[in-house]
Amino acid sequence: KNYAGIAERTTQTWAKRIRTEPGWNIYEKQTNKSNRAKSQLQEPHILELFNNKPYTTTDEVVDSLTKALEGFTLKSSTVNSFISHECNLTIKRLQRQPKARSDPARIQASYDWVMKYDSSDMNFLRNCVFIDESGFDINMRPSYGRLASGAPAIASKPSAKAESHSILCAIATVGVVNIEVRVTSNE
Repeated sequence: KNYAGIAERTTQTWAKRIRTEPGWNIYEKQTNKSNRAKSQLQEPHILELFNNKPYTTTDEVVDSLTKALEGFTLKSSTVNSFISHECNLTIKRLQRQPKARSDPARIQASYDWVMKYDSSDMNFLRNCVFIDESGFDINMRPSYGRLASGAPAIASKPSAKAESHSILCAIATVGVVNIEVRVTSNE
């Protein structure tokens, strides 16, 4: 039975406690946290996992912790709760950024290239042919990952590409000069 939204057994427990402890305040918040064992999950270990690979799944975290703490079993829901409340990690849509993009040497090389052609007599509207090649990106990963709350959702990736089909195209002001499709053989 329920009395005023409180279970019958709870009211019996409170009545017994009022009789045995006259100074007990029934209006203070009732929690059982004092009897709980301290969490054995390792926050630094989990944070390191997500710093190295933001798209780590909960199952991978459970497997990693089970290997680190032998004879220890975990539930995914417990780990999820710990990750979001104790580690303060939130799920965000990741923006992929190549590692080489923020490399100072690469930034300087790009700047030097632009300055070299800016100071030349090259006219990009008349005497220039642009050649481009597209390939397949082998760094496909889940688009969501866990990062610290308030941190930007940027994950760096290696810039390697595996080219199975290449499309080469030369474009000038008069239009497409040449286009070619190459299929790489696996021989």
